Formats: sequence, structure tokens, C-alpha cells
Amino acid sequence: MSRVRVLAHLSLLTATSVILTRFFGAMLPIAGVGALRLSFGEVPIALAGLLFGPVAGGTVGALADIIGFPLNPYGGPYFPLLTLTSALHGVLPPLILRLYARPPYRWQQLFGAVLVNDVITAMVLQTFFLSILLNQAALVLLPMRVAARCLLVPVYTTLLHLATASFYTLEANRVAWATTASRHRGSP
Repeated sequence: MSRVRVLAHLSLLTATSVILTRFFGAMLPIAGVGALRLSFGEVPIALAGLLFGPVAGGTVGALADIIGFPLNPYGGPYFPLLTLTSALHGVLPPLILRLYARPPYRWQQLFGAVLVNDVITAMVLQTFFLSILLNQAALVLLPMRVAARCLLVPVYTTLLHLATASFYTLEANRVAWATTASRHRGSP
């Protein structure tokens, strides 16, 4: 795949993440502060990592947070450590999957990667960083965040499975079509 094509895909995934997070997300208050955002903005970030590698996923995650913050900060100040967790959503799944799977990924393989990623980023790091930012005890924030992740991990996994399977099928068909077209061009 050409660099221009990859860049176009990554740009679309970044824009999709910004839109899903900042405009179609919901902020739920915990202990009187907005500490739980429900959105599907992490799916395009993880998808970038799964399809194009951890560097691409991390870049999409960081850019989506940096670009999205001025559009809708959810009432809080910019906190660079939360940008780090956004980048990790694109870095960790492909690194985890490299340990035991190759594309196209099965649902169970993706579930394991998404679960480990969410435990590290959403449950541990983001909760800790939000406790610092919001001056709240992490144990006050954690139960609702864990409950939300129990619901979101299977949904994220299903969306990632559908998206990666579709991408690999389309790429295989594109390559097959290009091969067939080049053979027909060479014949008299």
C-alpha cells in the first residue's frame, strides 16, 4: 500500500476518532465531576494500530486528543498524560497481538488485546491521571470506570473484528483485481 494511501487512511481514522469522542460521546459525572466519558473514539485509534502498526496507532491517538481538545475539552484543562493514554490505545493492541496472533484476527484474539489494553490504559492509567487532575481519590472513580469497561470491551472488540475483517477482505480483493486487470491489459 502506498504512503499516500496509508496517510489518507490514518487521517480519516484520526478525524473519525475526534468526531466520535468530542461530538458523539457522553460525559458521566462521578462524585460530582466529569470523570467517565463514554464514546467509541478509541475504536478508530486501535484500528489504526491494528491495520498500520503501533507507531501509526500511537500517532492517531495522540493527534486525535490534541486536535479534539480545543474543539470540546469537556470543561477541563489540557492534561498531557491523558494524551499519552490516548496514544497507548493505538500502540498496545498491535503489540499485544504480535505475541500470539497474525492477521486476520479472530474475535477472541482481539478480545484479549482489547481487554489487556483497557485494563492498562482506561482502568489504571486514566483513572490515576484523572484522580490527579480532578483531585479525587482513584478508588472513588474506579468502580464506575470498571463497570463501563465491562460493557464497552465486548462492543469495541466486535467493532474492531468487523472493521479488520472487512479491511483485509477488501485489500485481498483489491490486490486480486489489480493482478487480473494487469494480466488483461497485457493480452492482445
